Amino acid sequence: MTALRAHHAAHRLPADHERRVHRRLARYDRSRRPGAAVAAIARPPGWLIGRLRPADDLPLRPRAFVFDVEGTLVDTVLPALQCWSETLAEIGVTASVADLHPYSGMDGKRMLRHFVKKHDPKTLDHIAQMQSERYRIRYLPQVRPFAGLRSLFTAIKTADAKIALAAACDRDDLARYRAIMGVDDLIDVACCGDDVKRERPAANVVVVAVRKLHVPPAQIAMIGDTPYDAEAGRTAGLTPVGVQSGHFSRSDLQDAGCAAVFFDLLALARKLEEQAPVATAAVAKAETEAEFSFRSDTAVAADSR
Repeated sequence: MTALRAHHAAHRLPADHERRVHRRLARYDRSRRPGAAVAAIARPPGWLIGRLRPADDLPLRPRAFVFDVEGTLVDTVLPALQCWSETLAEIGVTASVADLHPYSGMDGKRMLRHFVKKHDPKTLDHIAQMQSERYRIRYLPQVRPFAGLRSLFTAIKTADAKIALAAACDRDDLARYRAIMGVDDLIDVACCGDDVKRERPAANVVVVAVRKLHVPPAQIAMIGDTPYDAEAGRTAGLTPVGVQSGHFSRSDLQDAGCAAVFFDLLALARKLEEQAPVATAAVAKAETEAEFSFRSDTAVAADSR
């Protein structure tokens, strides 16, 4: 949702931009109802251009994928930001969802230092605990996985690659997310914030996941929805790949080091499915050439006898 970039320093938007975007979304939803008249348009609305743009190519054929969870696999970005806004309001700090969005994906305590004057650990811990309790009661029950999740994981397993989760949340929240995602049968490794101590974008949770995968970092793709995920992936030696489900722009993700950017999980799944026949053909060709070379060498040896 491009309106959330309103407070990005390099992309100032009008104050009522978010309201206008919501109106466009409402009109689009109404137009999709049965019997609704569909008006012809010369070009798609600006907020659909990212969906219609041809998907990037993956720069490698990964042997493993490490996934951020919140905002990447489950739709938590706007609920979490709204929860932070309400929590900060309780302590007298005014911060809208648009104010908070540039810090989406950052460790909560690190984010608070941008909005709270007192930076002592006890104060930050108390505010973070308030937010966590509010989120679990009011917002967590409403969280749902993104469309295309199982299709994507199935495509990855079909390509004989491994899947790891590297979530910043604690173990209880991750268990809730895994329950609603319903893809535990396809997951090889799962790590969470309880497995590390340092704040993001420190790559500790990603490093732990990589160690458990037993795959060289250069052969792993890091999938995330924020620039902080890309930073964590680069620090761990992985290839960052972005999805725009966290409402960051292509340029935001590319500037953070993403080698490819996809609109959503469905777009990434389609790309993997497209590449699968090509990869299979390449492997078959290599095997055929190797077999032909072996047969040729055997024939030469036989003729020399």
